[in-house]
Amino acid sequence: MLNPLWIISLFLGLSETTVGIAAALSNGWVQGALAVFAVTFPVLVSGAFFSIL
Repeated sequence: MLNPLWIISLFLGLSETTVGIAAALSNGWVQGALAVFAVTFPVLVSGAFFSIL
């Protein structure tokens, strides 16, 4: 059964995998920006989810 936590975790896992691959293939400031995004995005999504909950 699909519940909200499963859907959110699937979305975050897919986005983190994509950002991880992109960060591994990039260089310079782009790699740093992707690393910052990979750290802050799940925190922001979880904060939004728990504030709505």
